[in-house]
Amino acid sequence: MVIYHAGFLAANRRMGDVHSRLTPLASSFADSGLTDALSWFTKQETQPVPIFNPQLDPLADPPILDTLDPRIGLVREFEVRGKLWGRYEIRKSSTIDISKESGMSSTGSVWDVGSIGMLYERVDPLKAYNEYPNRIISRTSMRTEIRGIPMTPPAPAAIGVADPENISILPGGKVIGGAKPAFSYPSTDPINEVAPVPGVITGTPTAVQLASFDSSPEKVFKMSLGKLKEFANLVVPSAAALPEEVANDRMVFVNGNLTLTSGRRQRGRMLLIVNGNLSAEDGNDTDIEGLVFVTGDANLGGGFKLRGSMLVAGGLTIGGGLQAAEVRYDQTAIDSLKSSLSRYRAARGRRLVDQTAATLEELDQSAAPQLGNNVTIDSTAMLGSGITLGDNSELKEFTSISPEVTIENDVRINKECSIGFGATIGNQTFIDDYSYVGDRAHIGQMVQIGKGCQIGAGATVMDGAIVPDGTVVPAGMTFTPGGVIQ
Repeated sequence: MVIYHAGFLAANRRMGDVHSRLTPLASSFADSGLTDALSWFTKQETQPVPIFNPQLDPLADPPILDTLDPRIGLVREFEVRGKLWGRYEIRKSSTIDISKESGMSSTGSVWDVGSIGMLYERVDPLKAYNEYPNRIISRTSMRTEIRGIPMTPPAPAAIGVADPENISILPGGKVIGGAKPAFSYPSTDPINEVAPVPGVITGTPTAVQLASFDSSPEKVFKMSLGKLKEFANLVVPSAAALPEEVANDRMVFVNGNLTLTSGRRQRGRMLLIVNGNLSAEDGNDTDIEGLVFVTGDANLGGGFKLRGSMLVAGGLTIGGGLQAAEVRYDQTAIDSLKSSLSRYRAARGRRLVDQTAATLEELDQSAAPQLGNNVTIDSTAMLGSGITLGDNSELKEFTSISPEVTIENDVRINKECSIGFGATIGNQTFIDDYSYVGDRAHIGQMVQIGKGCQIGAGATVMDGAIVPDGTVVPAGMTFTPGGVIQ
């Protein structure tokens, strides 16, 4: 009994090792893959990047070493310990240009990027990571969005206000438009014109009324406030959490009211988003370049200085202190900030798509693929352990089949397709070139999937459905025979 109990405890320790230490490793590898993908996008000469296509050419001068396998996408492998190896893949088939869906006019402005992180046992170095006797121990799939931050204010003006009736210019307050207007606001407002005051309110013209005035974040930045928060360099709840000087060309998101004081001023070139009210107390000594976006009221006391532009959804008060308070339109500051923020950045959060870890029993039972009769497999195809491939099936060039996939009879999968972990493919199904089927997705019988389709993790394509070229079925959704995603 003592021997049995000791063996039982040892087995449980090994199981805990797999799930408590090795699974987080796969997540770490997947996250590293997303970081590497961002680096690849930012270093490309053509911006925005029109196509995700990492290259490998060790004989070039200088060598091009973007990836281990350009057929798949961006791939890296590294030894962890002994026979344990790590790997991440950012597959071409799961890196999707969503610029159009995001309201952007330029191809490649916004990318939805998936990364697969794996920890595997490398028993035979001459075989692929997922080819028996090598076996995957833990695996994580996650996604994020990569994009720049556009800035398109309603008009080039020192201040854009949604409610001009609530403008108050107190002694010491200045709004200088110079060659551009001091104010822009909706033409539906009954106010006809903000009167110029020499040295206090100047512009050419002093104010401009716009029938299409829209200062919402969705219009100005092409995304919601919630998404802007995901892409900010710095997110804080109040001024107390802000450093006095933020590095230039950053986006700062204050999720609440912001009060600037002499001991908590702000300086530098930035996009400052205040999801609440902005107050600058007298003597605050703030000096900002760029764009300030306020969802509530702005009360700018003496010592506040902004060179660039401001958008205010609520009321606006400038001045009233011992020092001057000034907002001056500065095209150079705006252009510099735009140029910097247009560069690619990744969202702060990661969307976990799938996470698996093998049990000890699964590791022990990991086996060679089970192949039916009259099966045709191209020599460049990669087959994971524990897969089942039915009769009369065909896998074309560079197809990648992950472990535990079940492919039934009379199935044809064309070149450079990827089938995710644990997916099932029904009888008499055809999958055309460059398509991707996510982890644990279910493809029914007699299905036709066109070129370049993306079937998300856990998604279902029902029996008899015809999926047009380039279709994206989001994770967990169902594609019906009538072509409806639900």
